[in-house]
Amino acid sequence: MTLHEKIHRVMFIGVEFHPQRYKIGQDEINRALDDGYEILWDYKYDNGVEFCLKKPVKKTSKVEHDG
Repeated sequence: MTLHEKIHRVMFIGVEFHPQRYKIGQDEINRALDDGYEILWDYKYDNGVEFCLKKPVKKTSKVEHDG
């Protein structure tokens, strides 16, 4: 992330270290990544990992024409 990068949205997703429940958080992260989110940071706890995801503002290029 650059100093001047704008963030459109932030999302926090937890993934539990549990044989049956880890897939819930895993699937949620995969959906967010497919939707354009990027992982900003993660923090490990005893029972899982918390992810902070960001969705950057889409850059649009403006083309100026002489008229």
